[in-house]
Amino acid sequence: MNEPVTSWTVLVPVRGAGRGKSRFPAAVGGVARHRWVTAFATDTIAAIRRSERVDRIVVVLSAPYPDLAAQLTACDATGVAPASFVLADNVEGLNESIIAASGSVAAPLAVFLGDLPSLTVADVSRTLIAADAVGRAVVPDAQGRGTVAIAATTGALTPRFGAASLAAHLAAGYVRLAASERVRRDVDTLADLRAALGLGVGAATAALADRAGL
Repeated sequence: MNEPVTSWTVLVPVRGAGRGKSRFPAAVGGVARHRWVTAFATDTIAAIRRSERVDRIVVVLSAPYPDLAAQLTACDATGVAPASFVLADNVEGLNESIIAASGSVAAPLAVFLGDLPSLTVADVSRTLIAADAVGRAVVPDAQGRGTVAIAATTGALTPRFGAASLAAHLAAGYVRLAASERVRRDVDTLADLRAALGLGVGAATAALADRAGL
């Protein structure tokens, strides 16, 4: 019987400030979109860094993002996985940026999208334990058509993010995981944010929601 994987590397792709979340309002409650995007990513990464299953995090950026770097530095603490940044601004598309960033990283390797503010440490650990059991895993989004996370214990990742990405990942050999709504709740719209708030969110998103009167 194989030993359980306890040292995952997790990639977290985040679009640079001003370039992400085009479906999200330009401002909510007087708080600009880029501040929400930064908060979502900060809370996602904070949960991942504190999982005992995670050894390292690589934040994959499509453009320079000093606000996020500052937020993560402020969140640094003893006992959390180290986070590094890879700037993938010379490639087009989310899948290409993930492939570029993962080229020098050995398996086991997972990807969690950077807009999961309801994610908890326990959710991360449970997801990676379940992924370990099947080898190649995919977690669907709340709508059941997209993807919020993929993982592979061996070999290279073959990301298929985009339209109907769940079906594309299943066709590529990934096994669908059952996951809590907190894991599956990505935030693309104001309605998504309200749903995330109903589930509970991390400190950064909660602070903005309080400021915005949500």
